[in-house]
Amino acid sequence: MAFTSVLWGIKGPISNHKIAVYSCNFGKYRNETKTGIDNFIFDNFDYYFFTDDTTLTSKNWKIIRTTTPPDDDVMNGNRWASKDVKFNLPEILRNYEYVIWIDSKLINLRTQLSYTKVLNLIHVHPHICLFNKKHPDRKTTEEELQVTIKYKLENELPGKNFLEIASAIKNKPDLVDTAIFIRKRDHETDNVLRECFNLMKIHKLKRDQNVYSVALTLKKFPSTKYLVMRDTSNII
Repeated sequence: MAFTSVLWGIKGPISNHKIAVYSCNFGKYRNETKTGIDNFIFDNFDYYFFTDDTTLTSKNWKIIRTTTPPDDDVMNGNRWASKDVKFNLPEILRNYEYVIWIDSKLINLRTQLSYTKVLNLIHVHPHICLFNKKHPDRKTTEEELQVTIKYKLENELPGKNFLEIASAIKNKPDLVDTAIFIRKRDHETDNVLRECFNLMKIHKLKRDQNVYSVALTLKKFPSTKYLVMRDTSNII
């Protein structure tokens, strides 16, 4: 969609940016797409939805149909496909300046990402390459691992092994909620997010929030390029 009005932020006129919003769902996971995907409130972004569901249609999302990998001893292929799309940026999105990930569980909650608010956030923080939302309940990776292991949301033995690894890594960023984040398209950001996927594979883990802060630390992602938002009120 074209956006021609001149926007103003606290630093003056705001430049337009080419921004995509993307999401995915494979295997009709948790029936999150049962009522379709057009209950989302749309704005001046390009929208992409990745799926293996041949019956899913949309008036607003560009649907990209793709296959899923085989199941393994960590989780089924549908979940691996979702993690792959989430962290290994699909080719079709690589020409955008900024890309916004949103979990499919949020799509039918009448969520609206505001193009104006996102532009203002980028305008105020031009050097930030990764915008995340603070986790609402927990502060550390260690807490997240303990809770997800306790409630059997994470593979127990790999989770406990990774808890030891994470505990030994100091000065990690605080835990974030990865259901939604904004990434700027640059090599360093692509690499750190790819590392999330790699760590899950290597350590046989299911939950990406259990590896996210560790990936940032291991890749020495500069704190000057990373911003944790208290909530999503400045983009929704």
